[in-house]
Amino acid sequence: MHLLVKNLDTKPFIDFAFVGKLDLGNISQWMKLEAGTKWSGLLIADVHAKGKIPESEKQKKDKFQSWGEFDLSDFLYSSKAYPGGIDLNELIMTFNSKNVIIQDLKGTYLKSHIGVTGSLNNLFDFALRNKPLKASIDLKTDVFNFREWIKTDKDSSANNTVRINIPFAVPDNIDFTIHAEADKFHYDNLDLQNLSGNLVISEQTIQLHDIKANGLDGAINIDGTYSTLESREYPEFALTYDVKGLDIQKTFLAFNSVRRIMPVAKFIAGNINAHMTLSGRLNDDMTTDLHSLEGEGNVELLTGSMKNFDPLDKISQSLDIAELKDIPLKDTKADFSFKNSRVVVSPFILRTKDIEMDIYGTHGFDQSLDYAINLKVPRNQLGSKGKMFVKNVVTQAAEKGIPVKLKDEVSMDVKMIGTINSTDVKTDMDSVVDMAATDLKKEVNEFVNAKLDSAKQQLHHPSATSKKQIFLEASYKTNSKAKKTSRTTHKKAIHSKSKSKHKKTRKNYSTSLKKSKSTASIR
Repeated sequence: MHLLVKNLDTKPFIDFAFVGKLDLGNISQWMKLEAGTKWSGLLIADVHAKGKIPESEKQKKDKFQSWGEFDLSDFLYSSKAYPGGIDLNELIMTFNSKNVIIQDLKGTYLKSHIGVTGSLNNLFDFALRNKPLKASIDLKTDVFNFREWIKTDKDSSANNTVRINIPFAVPDNIDFTIHAEADKFHYDNLDLQNLSGNLVISEQTIQLHDIKANGLDGAINIDGTYSTLESREYPEFALTYDVKGLDIQKTFLAFNSVRRIMPVAKFIAGNINAHMTLSGRLNDDMTTDLHSLEGEGNVELLTGSMKNFDPLDKISQSLDIAELKDIPLKDTKADFSFKNSRVVVSPFILRTKDIEMDIYGTHGFDQSLDYAINLKVPRNQLGSKGKMFVKNVVTQAAEKGIPVKLKDEVSMDVKMIGTINSTDVKTDMDSVVDMAATDLKKEVNEFVNAKLDSAKQQLHHPSATSKKQIFLEASYKTNSKAKKTSRTTHKKAIHSKSKSKHKKTRKNYSTSLKKSKSTASIR
């Protein structure tokens, strides 16, 4: 073996060769290892590299040459950081001037049997210049338990050993493009099969592209990012989910975020399609920081049923509607968004046996809820309590002079507040009474307007118009004559008025006298 390196700070030059066999089990004889560290395996190499380390693709062919093979078999490495050990059955690589080809890698890590092929595109630049290692890799594994791959520390307090999960820190010195496949994937309560997808790892961020898997009785497709660039203790993530045919109960148990975003799923059995985007942060134990969650989506209930849901049970009891205790669900769609630990559900329609419910409202990650339901029920499906409630509303409205005319379908407004397990339900028909009052007012207005229109029509009738025209013409002629004889007319008017007043006085006097005589005779 020989090694010559020059100009590390400017244009590095390397002259390197390694030819021979090395039993890694003997390393401890000529190198001091950290306590608890073990090496074993057989290394056979015939590797050469010479020239200036290229800065670009164009320089690789002329100024840098590399060739040879590297074979590592039966390799085992263990230490305090990797107590379970890294086991490689075989690693075969070939070197050329362009890159290093990983022809075959077979190994085991944390019970995962791994197979890798691919290429390292700047190995010497990475080794000498500390540039991010660029690689293209195809990776396959039989079983991948993500929780086991997350590093753990041990905290001894009160004589108890507690495992503390530490967030997975994305390396800052690699630039990998990986196509990964796993027969089985396990993470806490989530089990997936036939997992596949593409990962781009660079700048302490993992980009997920077209991640597909089967699980929870359906199909899952995920895109997104996971990053420790801003904080290694509190990683950031942004994900987009598209799922088809998932079992609601299994999904509810598998995802803590679903239990918070869609708590009603606890009372639903069946299958769903859903689309959701969400972003947020993780806590330092790799659990989701619920206060940081933001997103939106939609859900479609394909088939299933809802039962034992406290709010609907209370409506069923108060109105005596048995159909609300167990509601069959099919082709029900709802849109939602969430921010600041609260979910907003847009209005959606839920139907069961001719009963229609228009539902909307909000609920919190703390299980609080505030919902409104516009309930439409055929009168023949109301029980005795429901009929009595409707009768009382109609009677009270009639006493106020509002005639409520009920249709075959009765509308009610339902308000639900409280928590998902302890709900206060209030029912009223205020909207029906308000509508009846509005209709009554409308009828009165229409009646008055009709009478006014009739009067206007009579006023504008042709005969009335002719009479009005003749009156105006006569009035005009009279006014003309009045102007010509104004002085004479004025004098006559004064004389006539005086004469009339005089006659009136005499008449009054005569009447008064007669009354006096009459009174005297009576006495």
